[in-house]
Amino acid sequence: TYRNGMASLAAAVNVIATDGPSGRAGFTATAVTSVTDDPPTLLVCLNRASSAAPAVMENKVVSVNALAPGHAPRIPRGLFPEW
Repeated sequence: TYRNGMASLAAAVNVIATDGPSGRAGFTATAVTSVTDDPPTLLVCLNRASSAAPAVMENKVVSVNALAPGHAPRIPRGLFPEW
């Protein structure tokens, strides 16, 4: 369930991505917090100076994918152009 997933989220690495009229962008974050489970709501912190910020703000939609231990090194290098 959503609640069980959020209970195991502590210090997880998350891939945050957006796509829409302003283009694709993404970033990794550990600053992701569950706000409520009804409706399922997350708080994701993003620095306004981030290269992903304009697309996230303009597209107004994101996906949040929590990585399992050991998955972070497997993120494709081309996923985020600024890397």
